[in-house]
Amino acid sequence: MNDIINPIESYYKYITNWRKIMKKIGLSFFTLIIVLGFFSLPVHAKSYEENGFRYSVKNKKAYIKGSTIQSDTLDIPDTINGFRVVGIGSRAFYKCTYKTISIPESVKYIGYGAFRKSVKLKSIKLPSKMKILQSDTFQDCTKLTDVTLNKNVQEIEDSAFKNCVSLQKIIIPDSVKTIEGNAFDSCYKLTSVRLGKNVKEIGIRAFYKNYNLKSITLPSKLQTIKDSAFAKCSELVKVKFKNKNTTLGTSVFIQCKSLNKVVLPANMKSIPESTFAECTGIKSVTLPSKVTIIKKNAFKFCSLLKTVKLNTKVYAIGDRAFAYSGLKTIKLNENMQYIGNGAFQGTKIKDIKLGSKVTFIGNRVFADCRKLKKIYIPVSVKGINPGAFNNCISL
Repeated sequence: MNDIINPIESYYKYITNWRKIMKKIGLSFFTLIIVLGFFSLPVHAKSYEENGFRYSVKNKKAYIKGSTIQSDTLDIPDTINGFRVVGIGSRAFYKCTYKTISIPESVKYIGYGAFRKSVKLKSIKLPSKMKILQSDTFQDCTKLTDVTLNKNVQEIEDSAFKNCVSLQKIIIPDSVKTIEGNAFDSCYKLTSVRLGKNVKEIGIRAFYKNYNLKSITLPSKLQTIKDSAFAKCSELVKVKFKNKNTTLGTSVFIQCKSLNKVVLPANMKSIPESTFAECTGIKSVTLPSKVTIIKKNAFKFCSLLKTVKLNTKVYAIGDRAFAYSGLKTIKLNENMQYIGNGAFQGTKIKDIKLGSKVTFIGNRVFADCRKLKKIYIPVSVKGINPGAFNNCISL
């Protein structure tokens, strides 16, 4: 959008940047409206109406602000009253009733929430010169089934397609580098997602509750997957990482109940908190060779998980890391120093040997392990919490 230089677009960009800042510090957009005295366009930009379209003009360029046309289809013109149409304003078609909308190639900018809650909108093709898909653009478009992203889009902002419950497939072009938080949150029917090869970041809850998504291939340039990005994708069976250096936030695959096997990035150094918690389909896990820490709740309630193969570098297992999983066997290496509270609580382990660097057995570490018959406790252990072996009825 660098080639559109005028106060209107600068204002839009200014507002969008402030929305991101306010979101990060925990304040609502409504607070931002109050703080900035927000209006959809600067007061000095005059508004007009022509042929059923409301628009503003600045520097001989037109920005569509809405339409009064009564129809199932809407064709936005590339010129209006002699002015080139280069933008669609924020919330311009909020709650509109059009089923299809045609956007001309002259449009380079679409404001945030432009089509939000357009509950009859079924299909739309975005113009090729648009580089950023703004926040909330199609949020709550509950009948939207067909979206064509252009090959120049670089960023899909937060909640762009949130609650598009009829959307079944999406192709992210190679131009996209960032998919922000909640971008496809609660797209319940989304079964096919093709990520472009240049995606570097997937934001918080970006694909949260994509109940029908069955597989995902994560591209080779992907650096970061943030918290809960694929949480509650209950039909997700297969995940493929192409980048051995991709890092994960917390709870990335929590409650992915159909996930049965994942090959994690080779250079991963820790299993983040709640990564696979409640993934009741996982049967076995082999940790990457560089993993040193398994953080809390990582495999909690993985009821079919029976075996875990630890590498020799793992020295810490966090609180409830394997609690109430189906774990039957695990071999702890000699480097193991820390075992968190409830780490193996409620598992089916029958015997276990603690390494010589373990100095304390914490609260409920083996509580409710009803099949535990044998445990080796080294002389290095200086203390045992009174609840460490509660309900170990076979011990």
